Amino acid sequence: METKVIKFYMDEDSRPVKELMTLKSMKESLFKDQYFLALNQIESYLSALKRVSGKDDLDLDSVNNIFAFIGDRGSGKTSCMVSLRHFLISNADEGKAKLPEKEYENLCRVKFFSLDLIDPTYFDKNNDLLSLFLAKLYSSFQKLNKERRDDLDENKKMAFLNQISKTYRHLRAMTQDHCNSCDDTNVEGLVTLSAAVDLKQDIHDAVDTYIDYFDLRDQMLLLCIDDIDLNASQAVEMLEYIRKYFVQPNILVLMSLKLDQMEQVLKNSYKGLYCNEAKVDDATKNDIFAEMVERYVAKLLPQSQRIYMPIPEDYLDKQLEIYEYRPKNEGECKVMKTFASIRQAIPELIFGKTRYLFYNTESTVSYIVPRNFRNLRYLLKMLWTLKDYKATEKDAEDNYYNKDIFKNYFFETWTKNNLSQEKRNLVNKMISLNELLFLNKYVAKILYEKYYSSEKTLDSDSLLRKEVRSIVNDDNYLFKVSVGDVLGMLDDLSKRYFDEDDQRFFFFIRSFYSIKLYEAYDSVTEAEDSKSIKRYSHGGVVMKDSYNFLNDYETIVAGCHFNKKFYNIFSKEYIKTTAYMATDKIAELMYEVVQNGENSVTEHNKVQLIEFLMLAVTRNAESEIQDEKVRTLSGIDYISPIKEKTVVFDLFSVFFNLSRIMSCYERFRGLTYNPGSGNMAVGEMFLKLIFSNNPLYAETLWYKFRAFAYDNKIGVSTQQDLMYSNLDPEHNIHEWKYYDRWLSCCCLRNAEIMHDFVQQLENSNLKSYDEPSVVFERFFHFASEYEIFSYDKKDNKNLIINFEFFKEVGSMLKNFDNKYFMSLFEGAFGKASSDGSISDNIS
Repeated sequence: METKVIKFYMDEDSRPVKELMTLKSMKESLFKDQYFLALNQIESYLSALKRVSGKDDLDLDSVNNIFAFIGDRGSGKTSCMVSLRHFLISNADEGKAKLPEKEYENLCRVKFFSLDLIDPTYFDKNNDLLSLFLAKLYSSFQKLNKERRDDLDENKKMAFLNQISKTYRHLRAMTQDHCNSCDDTNVEGLVTLSAAVDLKQDIHDAVDTYIDYFDLRDQMLLLCIDDIDLNASQAVEMLEYIRKYFVQPNILVLMSLKLDQMEQVLKNSYKGLYCNEAKVDDATKNDIFAEMVERYVAKLLPQSQRIYMPIPEDYLDKQLEIYEYRPKNEGECKVMKTFASIRQAIPELIFGKTRYLFYNTESTVSYIVPRNFRNLRYLLKMLWTLKDYKATEKDAEDNYYNKDIFKNYFFETWTKNNLSQEKRNLVNKMISLNELLFLNKYVAKILYEKYYSSEKTLDSDSLLRKEVRSIVNDDNYLFKVSVGDVLGMLDDLSKRYFDEDDQRFFFFIRSFYSIKLYEAYDSVTEAEDSKSIKRYSHGGVVMKDSYNFLNDYETIVAGCHFNKKFYNIFSKEYIKTTAYMATDKIAELMYEVVQNGENSVTEHNKVQLIEFLMLAVTRNAESEIQDEKVRTLSGIDYISPIKEKTVVFDLFSVFFNLSRIMSCYERFRGLTYNPGSGNMAVGEMFLKLIFSNNPLYAETLWYKFRAFAYDNKIGVSTQQDLMYSNLDPEHNIHEWKYYDRWLSCCCLRNAEIMHDFVQQLENSNLKSYDEPSVVFERFFHFASEYEIFSYDKKDNKNLIINFEFFKEVGSMLKNFDNKYFMSLFEGAFGKASSDGSISDNIS
């Protein structure tokens, strides 16, 4: 029966777990396969041991009695080993006495007693495995002798004490350096050294006299050694001691180790022995050493006596139950919470405590989910003890403290466990940046230096390579490198660099941006005393920031969520057609609307079209500048008034401009149009018209977007309040009532969602269409249909994150045919080249 539920007990996060070892619980344990494999292996060993009659031939090794629990750090090796030891030595009803005798004849016959777990980290040159073993055997003797002294044979006691003393003397004789001692020349010294050769028999006899004294007939000593590979300086010597002296018929050895680390320790040892062999080249030496290690390990740890720990794929999809403590008896402790799976539990808890979003995919597990039990328990315990976000919602300090605790884990513990030292150095510099303004340019630079700079294709003239060179130009202004530039580079690199270390590095950067984007969003929508806001509201002597008019969200996004040049979304013909737009086209549309005044309500589609065009305009386009140099020009593009005859058009600009609609519209206030009777300030007239207290306002996209927020119960309290809430376009938008509720709908604040959206858009077949009308409509239809689940729930159902409000844009666009849209893109200077840059034949 497959184990379907994994149980975590909150009192076991910092020590190896000793499971309740009944046959029923073993069959329900995550280590079920490991337990029964080990039992079958031990049964096979005992059966082979029984067939060896009399004393072993002195020229032959004893039957190998070493059983190795193998896995990575934190994979449960020690827990599995000590739990099995507990099962083997528990000869009561709950222990191995319940094993079916037909299948486990020898295990049912043989009983076991055990010494305390041996920890090799305590070994040094003066205290080795043999001396610690003898010390533990003697300590066990003292303890048991005190309990049972009245019914024990004194002669047998003296036999044990004499034997263990003799063994210890021989051990000291073997391990001490006698080379400089004159006494070694006498007969007594030679006798002692000769006796040391028989140390294996001494240890056998010491165990036998112990068994005889305590009347432990048909019993076998169970010796457990934990993480033998951790003590690198003594590991090889300890293995040799085990091989030479503990392969005994009255001892069963259980050891845990990380096999590849043990092999590396052995390889280093061989290198030290043969370092002066100059006749052989290094590559050949390495091959020879690898073969020597393989043969040594194969003999010491037979494949048939290895127990491999579960890998993450074995358990991350299993249901998780969390308990307060492990009960002594089954059923004593009730489950506190159940999760659909372990891989679901971690991101769900992170969101519930901090609001930071992490996602698994259908086929992959997020790197935020630890890949071993120890780290998994640590993270679960840390998250579980934090207050829920909803409980801290009214207490900003608790809320921010939750986030600080998680960030400390992610920036320190996670990076140490998952990134190479080289990558950690890079992310530490990233984390240490105090100003958001520096972040994008710095991250773009390290991605370039780490990956792009060594690629031969970087010198090619492809659009992507030109864009990379443009992004990392040293002359770029800080505020001209956007989050879309960085995430575009990440998406490009993720498709081509598959090494786990690289993929984890990319994951960290995306996650770091998710955290920063969410904090930036918080700083815009939270109260004035929000911790994220770095403005000084008190007095005092301070210098004025050059860019203090930018909020944190604008600073980090820098005008662009998606850089289309990194994705294969649009056809070359479409890009060529729509890259630029003549400003006069927008002014002419504004003129038509203001001429009709309030009667324009009958032509509300044209009003919405103007809004759409304003939202999709990225910046002014100056004819003497190539696009790839635009980042070297001063001025913040998304703030600068539209004053050039040509503007850059990009559908992705809508995503950023939605978060600052009024400021976006304000860029067009200075537009004028000459119908033949002199220039008219159509920009100012249009904005005044659509934001006056008249029915036309209710037909604008801006109104409909806010209505969407209202309908989703994150907006205003009454429809009347929605319609006439502070319509003055010059008013500070952050003081608009309920404006932050709209931001909750439209602000992209998670890099994983942005990555998922653009990847799905890339697969939507938009590139098959050249006509702007078709591309526009399909683009916003896709955007309105896109959805992803949140971990928030209502009526026991997960809420959905979507951009459903884009349906309003899609519905409006259906009213204009392709010929109309083509006319809008006529008249821009020159022609757009296939790569979207301005061609040389400027008209």
